[in-house]
Amino acid sequence: MNVGLALARRQRGGPPESTNALIDTGASRTAVAPHRIQSLRPRRIGQEVFTRPDGSPVWKETYAVRLCFEPNLGDALWPLKARWFDIIAVSVAPATPGAEVLIGQDLLAEVIMSWDGPRGRLLLMY
Repeated sequence: MNVGLALARRQRGGPPESTNALIDTGASRTAVAPHRIQSLRPRRIGQEVFTRPDGSPVWKETYAVRLCFEPNLGDALWPLKARWFDIIAVSVAPATPGAEVLIGQDLLAEVIMSWDGPRGRLLLMY
């Protein structure tokens, strides 16, 4: 995860971070835990209504962030080599323990996802 492209080009914001994410096919927008937003320092875009799992609406801050899948953290140049996806994410803590990012339909619209149930494998193509 990294700040949005506009800040990355100006070398502003925090450094890229690796974190655990969960694909949430029911979420329309990708959500990032507030403590990750604080450490990344991405550009604030505004606010939008976020619908909680119980159906209640709440206003939440949105930010320009970049996400990539499976970075090679052993390679010092991985931030330059990765396939980044620029999105507008909402700042909200995922309810799933251990997940700091919920990947929503906004990002899933950019990839091809194939689930092989018998083998228990998920394939993302981009």
